[in-house]
Amino acid sequence: MTEPIFAGVEGGGTTFKVAIAKGTPSNIVESTTYETNQHTVQHVLEWLRPRKFDALGISCFGPLDLDPSSPTYGYITTTPKLAFQHYNILGAFTEFHCPKEFDTDVNAAVLAEVHGADSGSTISAAYVTVGTGVGVGLVTNGQPVHGVLHPEMGHYYPQRRVHDNFEGVCPFHGHCLEGFVSAPAIAKRAGLSQAQLAELKDEHEIWDQVGYYLAQLCVTLILTISPHRIVLGGGVMKREALFPIIRRHTTALLNGYIAHKRVQDMDQLIVPSQYGDNGGLVGALELARQALHKARK
Repeated sequence: MTEPIFAGVEGGGTTFKVAIAKGTPSNIVESTTYETNQHTVQHVLEWLRPRKFDALGISCFGPLDLDPSSPTYGYITTTPKLAFQHYNILGAFTEFHCPKEFDTDVNAAVLAEVHGADSGSTISAAYVTVGTGVGVGLVTNGQPVHGVLHPEMGHYYPQRRVHDNFEGVCPFHGHCLEGFVSAPAIAKRAGLSQAQLAELKDEHEIWDQVGYYLAQLCVTLILTISPHRIVLGGGVMKREALFPIIRRHTTALLNGYIAHKRVQDMDQLIVPSQYGDNGGLVGALELARQALHKARK
């Protein structure tokens, strides 16, 4: 039996990635990246057209309409990215007559993490991407969490740290989590451009601030979905020094409340993606794998 070929599109706030994988979602044989702008989807379509694949997975930043009964199913809705407000992202790929699956970029990424490492049917996990924005994908018992919409925990309100007067940058909420710890927020706190953030030393106090707010998210996740693993990815989390800061603050904020070895072992609980920079892209390819699996049932 020939190995299936999967196509995956990961729509991110900064870049769109598109890839072909053979056999398994992580076996990427071809890929490319485009800057996110009003022409990006057309470039992705042009890249896919000459290629053969058995299924297509599309993962994207949100908010998304994931309700198949909705007239705007497959749309990006109230995003601050003006070129993509109320945009039919799923509909853009109707020319490809193959099984398709569609979800948020973070839900797709956490599905890839779960199915790539453990028995997916029994695992609960979270994937947090921290970059241009903050997104959170959740899987419980191997299934992505959907509801009226999908989790938007990047916009929850953390408790403001004493003496922190930063107003936040979220255009909707100001000082929600995204408004405090996204790349634009860190740049504004530091008085730098986003391109200059790489020059900010690991010892700078701003990273402790960011780590403290991300630890609040980790505590909230631990106390709500009780995850086996919290995966942190995105451009900001390339700053490896953030991981020990987040783990330290998470332990302090929990204050010994959860007496379980999987929670107490922060090095195994709060981790980077096993796929590195390709976590979201492998997630889109995992959606393609699931689409093909459903079609063959």
